[in-house]
Amino acid sequence: MKKTTPFILATLILFVSSCETILSGKKISEGKIVYNIEYLDDESDNPLISLLPKTMEIKFKNNNTVTNIEGFFGTFKLRFISDVETKTNYSILRIMDKKYIQTVAFGEEPAGYEMPDFTIEETNEKVEIAGYKCHVAIINSEGKEPIKLYYTYDIKIKNPNANNPFSEIDGVLMGFQVKLTGLNMKFEAKKVVEEIVDDSEFAVPDDYKEVTKEELEEILLSFQN
Repeated sequence: MKKTTPFILATLILFVSSCETILSGKKISEGKIVYNIEYLDDESDNPLISLLPKTMEIKFKNNNTVTNIEGFFGTFKLRFISDVETKTNYSILRIMDKKYIQTVAFGEEPAGYEMPDFTIEETNEKVEIAGYKCHVAIINSEGKEPIKLYYTYDIKIKNPNANNPFSEIDGVLMGFQVKLTGLNMKFEAKKVVEEIVDDSEFAVPDDYKEVTKEELEEILLSFQN
């Protein structure tokens, strides 16, 4: 048997590594993204932080998305469903046996977010997050430190930010920072999984009490106090 030359061996290793890189960041239109959540507030000011959810999951299919944040051993569940066909966002909250839903059209301010007026400054910077090439933008708000926002065009979702304050960004967010439900939070994608998503994930429940944006936000804030 002929010996494999070091050059051929090195080429094979490089080829395999390249394939793994391509596969880890391949373009997909159905699956899920899992994010780590970091709380930026001082835990001494809010002892509940240690009990709050540490991950967020977004499932997507046919340009529809559902965002899930669940904690307190399943007693708290917050979902945001975006229905691209009807151009409607649903904010859905369950706390124990209490169930609430808020409905708005695309373009209306989503519930839960506290964002001052800001501008988005595009940059030429590129980074890799969870195997995907990400563009970097700067969020500028008067009187506040600039914040970096990371997004990719390689996950195929139309209007991917219809249910968050960054709707003018056409890429899927992979790293961002917001004030949500009264808490300063930082999200970063840790993995992207291509998988079949059941249509039931995007079903809007009909047994939840319809509330206004203000009512839903008041309920969310009272849960932390």
